[in-house]
Amino acid sequence: MRTGIVVALTLALFAPSASAQTQLPNQDEIIQRTRNAFKNAKTKEEVEGVKLWCADSIRALDFKSQDRLMVEAIKLMETGKIDEANARLKTVSDMKDLADNLARIVCRPEIY
Repeated sequence: MRTGIVVALTLALFAPSASAQTQLPNQDEIIQRTRNAFKNAKTKEEVEGVKLWCADSIRALDFKSQDRLMVEAIKLMETGKIDEANARLKTVSDMKDLADNLARIVCRPEIY
């Protein structure tokens, strides 16, 4: 029961308006929403929900670029250009690592 309440509160905090549902938040919006949500979080579960939303939002920032690079890598592999494909896959891996590192820095309640 308590988990359901936390999920509902988290969704209510971060659910975009109907006009903005097709657009992901940018970095500044993520930081502002995260700051406000951490200030309003009253329980450990709410803080954890904010952390998860923040980290997922940061990872989603480069999703289209990562997807494009993955498609390019597959096409390169199909044409036998393995070294070029590996370079694209390495870039995707580096992008994911950078997003994870940024999330570890930004998505902490103690910095707000």
